[in-house]
Amino acid sequence: MNANVFYRKWRPQSLAEVVGQEHITQTLLNALKNRRLAHAYVFCGPKGTGKTSTGRILAKALNCENNQGCDEPCNVCPTCQSITDGNSLDVIEIDAASNRGVDEIRSLTEKVNYAPNSGRFKVYIIDEFHMLTTEASNALLKTLEEPPSHIVFILATTEAHKILPTILSRCQRYDFRKVNLEVTLSQLQKIADGESIRADKETLSLIARASGGSLRDAENLLQQIFTQYGQDISLQNAKEMLGAAASDYSLKIVDGVLKKEGGIAMLAINDAANHGASPKTLLKDILSTLRLVMLAKNNCLQSAELTKEESAQINDMAKNATLPQVLHAIKLFATSENSAESGMLPLEMAAAESAIYENAANNITTSTAKATPTENRVPTIEPVKSNILPNETVKTSPVFTTATEIKTAAKKTVALDSDDVFDFDNMPIFGSNASQETPRKATPKIIAQEPDLQDKTTALPVEEAAESVVTKAIVTEELLNEVVDIPVAVSVGSEELLVMREKLKEYCKNAPRNLATSTACAILRSYGIMELEDVSGNVVYLAFKHKFHMEKISKDRQVKKDAEDIISAALGQNYIVECRLEDSNYLVNEAMKIGAKIIREEQI
Repeated sequence: MNANVFYRKWRPQSLAEVVGQEHITQTLLNALKNRRLAHAYVFCGPKGTGKTSTGRILAKALNCENNQGCDEPCNVCPTCQSITDGNSLDVIEIDAASNRGVDEIRSLTEKVNYAPNSGRFKVYIIDEFHMLTTEASNALLKTLEEPPSHIVFILATTEAHKILPTILSRCQRYDFRKVNLEVTLSQLQKIADGESIRADKETLSLIARASGGSLRDAENLLQQIFTQYGQDISLQNAKEMLGAAASDYSLKIVDGVLKKEGGIAMLAINDAANHGASPKTLLKDILSTLRLVMLAKNNCLQSAELTKEESAQINDMAKNATLPQVLHAIKLFATSENSAESGMLPLEMAAAESAIYENAANNITTSTAKATPTENRVPTIEPVKSNILPNETVKTSPVFTTATEIKTAAKKTVALDSDDVFDFDNMPIFGSNASQETPRKATPKIIAQEPDLQDKTTALPVEEAAESVVTKAIVTEELLNEVVDIPVAVSVGSEELLVMREKLKEYCKNAPRNLATSTACAILRSYGIMELEDVSGNVVYLAFKHKFHMEKISKDRQVKKDAEDIISAALGQNYIVECRLEDSNYLVNEAMKIGAKIIREEQI
């Protein structure tokens, strides 16, 4: 053989020589021996795993003069030799990437009717079959379904999902796998011995890992290093050629991150940069190392095909971290992938943040460990007696809703002692038409108060309380004697709010094209999931039934800006948007806004 390229020189010439695909070669050998061959095959799988080579070997076996087409090819007879040399007229290889049209397939279907020149079968090997156009694939259907008895089709592809189902249903499919590390290493050692190349196991192992499961790539890398450094190849030579020096630094970086020593990790990143490692290569190695640590934490490191020394090193690193810490580090480094082109800064930031994650998690755990579960607990605020006069005039400011709504909400969510003077039915509600001085019975002012340290329960934020919360108001005698004057923005009345809702609804139906197709407009149109709840000053309050829709507007800057533009255009002035989830404890939330705190929670 005159070829000087390793992957051609060492191409397998029999099914037994195809490595890493025993599940396919054994099946084909059984089919040959039992004469149960199909008329069409699909060989699919990653690049460099032996699809085309297996197709040629099968063609030799079918036409071999010595085995009568029922065993391995002899590779000695003229037919086998001509196929090996690529001179056989009975084995036609077609590149579908450059012959992908209907005309090429029409020419093929016309030629299949001709008998073989010298062998028993005429074999068509079509590489990259998925590149054929849909029309060309359909043109081949009839011939592929019922070809002449002397025709065998072998369709090789790396993307079987792109092949029409009607094609796949007419063929036998064989899925080639990536060649594992040990098999690749064994093959590289065989080639090294045959080419008188002196390289230790660690060097060949590095080349095998760099190939990513492609035996052809591994053979090419070995030849490339051999061409540059000669017959004596050291581990350092292989690292320099492959740019694999970054993998050593990735181990130091991950080790520093998991030990919560961010400085060591960032020094290793800078050392890698000074030695020529690219940010993308370094990031890839860091993520690969973190993945191995994650596998070790889940007791499945054996699936990674590492040497004993590498496995021991990864297991030692895994002992220094918890699984949440490893997952957090993976997320941080993965999110820096898009910005890795800007230099090492994104990697340094990810390393620094990953290193402090565990401490932050401990602080959070410590602060929340004492909290009592929220199930069956409700906040309670005790009323305090007051000497306020029954008919005292109190200055007030408008509130954020209509009279009917606040009275209904108050009755549902606020429970006062029977001897308290708070009267819900006669309570004054202030809106756009309310007077600024209104005689009324004693109105409690809700204030902040520290929880009783003797109480075994712990105060929780209102938004974490259950929907069945029953709240009692705390009123101090001293403050009730003062004039209550809470400065808040004037809210619109209920009738004006209805008009605004109609305006918004009408505008969304006829919004300009750039806004009509936006996510914000789609949400604002959906009144079943969102309601314009209130307008106060230049702030529009939107209430949502589902957290997903609320976060879509509140957390996405562009969607929120579009929503503000739509509302401002619909209502005729500039507004900003505030979002909240619908809550049966709306009155409690309003109380919290003006300084109230929950001091005790009771079971109901």
